[in-house]
Amino acid sequence: MKNKINLVFLAIALLPLFSISCSNMLVDVNGTIYGTVTDKDTGEPIQNVTVSLSPDSRNFTTGDDGIFEFVGLKAPSQYEVQAQREGYATAHKTVTTIAGGDVNADLTMKKL
Repeated sequence: MKNKINLVFLAIALLPLFSISCSNMLVDVNGTIYGTVTDKDTGEPIQNVTVSLSPDSRNFTTGDDGIFEFVGLKAPSQYEVQAQREGYATAHKTVTTIAGGDVNADLTMKKL
C-alpha cells in the first residue's frame, strides 16, 4: 500500500514536467513571405511600391529600402505577390508558404 501511495505522489510531482514539455511541442502552422522590390536596370530598391498578396488581400507599401513582409500566413498555401508603382511595369511572383518558415519573393520592376 505504501508503494502505491509513493507512486501516486511521484506521478503528481512529474505531471508539471510533462505539461511543460508538451507545450514546447507546439508547431507553428503559419508562414511568412518577404522580399525586396528593386529596379531591373539599376538594382536599386524602389520605394512607394504597393505590394499586394492574393488570395489574402493584404497590401504593403515599401519604404526607402524596398522591403516588404507578410506574416502569419496560412501554410502551406500558394500566394500571388504583385508589385505596382506608377512609371513601372507590374511585377508578380507565385510562392508557396512553409509552416514555421520564411519564403523569399524578391521582385524586380522595369521602368516604362
